[in-house]
Order: sequence, then structure tokens, then C-alpha cells
Amino acid sequence: LQGPSSSGKSFVLDRVADLFPPEAVLRATALTTNALYYLPPGSLRHRFVVAGERSRIEDDERAEATKALREMISSGKLTKAVAVARQGSEPETILIEQPGPIAYGETTTLMKVFDEDANRCLLLTTDERPVQTKRIITTLGRRYATGCKGDAERIIAKHHAMQRLLAVEAAPVRVPFAERLAEAFDHGRVEARRAFPHVIGMVMASALLHQRQRQRDADGAILAAADDYQLARHLLAGPMRRSLGGGVSGGAARFLDRLLGWFGPEAEFTRQEARKHETAAQSAIYAWVGELVAAGLVEVVEEARGRQPAKYRLPATGVDAESANPLPPIEIVFR
Repeated sequence: LQGPSSSGKSFVLDRVADLFPPEAVLRATALTTNALYYLPPGSLRHRFVVAGERSRIEDDERAEATKALREMISSGKLTKAVAVARQGSEPETILIEQPGPIAYGETTTLMKVFDEDANRCLLLTTDERPVQTKRIITTLGRRYATGCKGDAERIIAKHHAMQRLLAVEAAPVRVPFAERLAEAFDHGRVEARRAFPHVIGMVMASALLHQRQRQRDADGAILAAADDYQLARHLLAGPMRRSLGGGVSGGAARFLDRLLGWFGPEAEFTRQEARKHETAAQSAIYAWVGELVAAGLVEVVEEARGRQPAKYRLPATGVDAESANPLPPIEIVFR
């Protein structure tokens, strides 16, 4: 979950975690390189791992530190051979196995995340707009004035009961239209190889949640339907635009529109000049500029040298953050 500082990233992730029963959640504000390997066996199976703020350092050491997470997300299990010294005997190599699968969530102010981590996850962003800030403050004001927290406890209890029921009535899910979806899927970018399982996973999750409204095959497997793909396509539109369509986050797209308003189409600017106009934090400005450069929407005209800041060139027009959904239309998949 990406976004500027104070935009509510941790709040959103914590509230989502509250909807899961305590036995299904592992909260860890920090994870060391080997932490997941040495948990009691089975501690990670079907767990929602809620991490804290991602380290701002993106280097080889950090990549090594997140290697276990990448392995668990990709293969659904961890394995590690470790040499153990036994008193009075030669060292012995043992195999540590930690079964999954897991769901994983973390927050960051970085708009550029290590590629090996980013392409295994769905990138979501917070809403930094003033209108959203007004909604939040208004809600907080009402809560402080009345002391009423609404029916949060009832909602949380309902979600806990539903999730526990799913665990009791667990059944495999089959996606009968997966081959047709694969045929219609965008094959132009190598990222599609990881994006496609994300889409299938969302379809399967929807079918599992709606299992009482879904048909079953002869073996009792739940059969995903067109409604499941339609929901997955809607929910994944934003993340897939960034993965497959070269899109940018909503915050970066809105920032680009403001840049065009301040400096004009195809004008040059520096980040320092942008800071004179922008009310968001410096870290957000730098992150948005980096995201726009990575997407090819803003050009680096001159690299920074000493105290001389880097210069950038704007495009002729902005970009629509809500542009066409890159996932195949439902009528193509189910024609």
C-alpha cells in the first residue's frame, strides 16, 4: 500500500487486518531475514502477514532480506538447509520447511519498489486529495463530538464468523474459463506472467466467497462464474494498469496535471520549483516525479550535478489514471 506520509496507509492495513480472526493474522512491524523460517511449524499456513512500514533502503541487502517473503508468496512454502553443530559430533545439515500459503501486506512511501517484490504484489495507493482529507476530518469530528464509533464491533464480528465458516467449509475452486481468459490476456509484457495468476487468484477468492451461489463439479469443486471475473476485473483495474498498461498511480497522475497547470505543456522544471507550488510533502513530490519518469511520462533533461538540481521536461498532455482497463472485457472471455 503506497502513499505519502500521513495519508492513512497503516490505518487502512490495520483495519483490514481487524476483519480477520486473530488466529488468522500474524502482525509483525519488522521482519528479519530468517524470521519466517524459525517460527513454529505451521505458523504461516493460511495466515495474513501484516508487516509495518517498508524500509526506505532499496539495495542488495534489502533484497536478500525479503527473499523469504518472495519465496513464500510465489511457491506457498519455505525451505532452507541449515548446518547445525551437535555437541561432541560433526555438524549436521537439517532441512527447515515452513508451509504456507500466506497473504502479505505492507505500507511504504516509496513509489518505486524493488522489482522482484513489486511484481509479486498488487500495488494500491492511498487517496491524498483534499476532498478525502475533508471526509476524514469530518468523520473524526463527528466521532469526537458524539463518542459514537458506529457498529464497527458488529461488522468485525460478522467478518470473523464468515471467515471461520469458510475455513470449516473449505473446498477447491476451479476456473472453467481460465484457458479462454489466458488466450485473451495481454501477452505483450513479460509482467503478464505474474499478473495472470493475480487475476485468477482474485477470481477464485470471489468464487469461494460466493460458494453458496456457485455450481459444483462432480468432485465437489466450486466453479467460478462470469460474475467472479467481472468483480476481479473491476477490483484489479488500477493495479493491472500499472503492471500491464504502463500506467501510474492516481496521485502521480493528479500531480502531473498540476505540473502542467503550473509550468505548461512540454515545459522544463525542477523538483525544487515544483515544491514552491505543491502542498504535499517533499517525499511525495520526489516519489511522484520518480514514478512519472519510470513510466516515460516525464523526461530527464539534465541529471543533477553537485548543487545543480536535475531538470525534467513535461509531456504535451496529462494522463488519465482511470484509463481503459487492460484486462480482457467480459464479453470477449465469455463470447
